[in-house]
Amino acid sequence: MVRAEINGVDGTLYAGQLWDISRSGASVSLGRNSFPEIQGSEVQLKLRSRQGSGAITMASTVRWVDVTSGATFVGMQFPSALEPGTFLDTFLNANAEFI
Repeated sequence: MVRAEINGVDGTLYAGQLWDISRSGASVSLGRNSFPEIQGSEVQLKLRSRQGSGAITMASTVRWVDVTSGATFVGMQFPSALEPGTFLDTFLNANAEFI
């Protein structure tokens, strides 16, 4: 499992977990926490492995926010590719056939 933190426009931190990822973006589950950012907002996304094998922070653009059954999901787009050698790059390379 990968922990996620979204640093909102006003500096508020929203904690959740990674729901889905690709080389161009990610979706994060924030549980029952609300998320006031709107589509097009520029935020910082920090992803951390629970095994302590690394962390990565990247600028992201909010593309959608969906509240389903009381849970909040946020979809974000990365402006550039993941940095080579990060734990997520390694994970995506190792699981490319499933993504």
